[in-house]
Amino acid sequence: MMTRNELLHTLKRMGVSPMFYNLDGEGRMDERFCLEFTNGEWYVYVIERGTKTTNERFESEEDACQFIYEQFC
Repeated sequence: MMTRNELLHTLKRMGVSPMFYNLDGEGRMDERFCLEFTNGEWYVYVIERGTKTTNERFESEEDACQFIYEQFC
């Protein structure tokens, strides 16, 4: 299990461009994996052309980060 900071460093070491993810916890409206913390829960989603194509909910930051990590492996 990893935190956002650990995931960020891992993705950089793997050579994954930051244009494919946003880990600031506030979400975005662009075509990349976004990590968002809302109402005590963590969400991971990708928005493509205004539609969420991935929309997963997690109780912990670690579980959400693990999900994102697995998408790039």
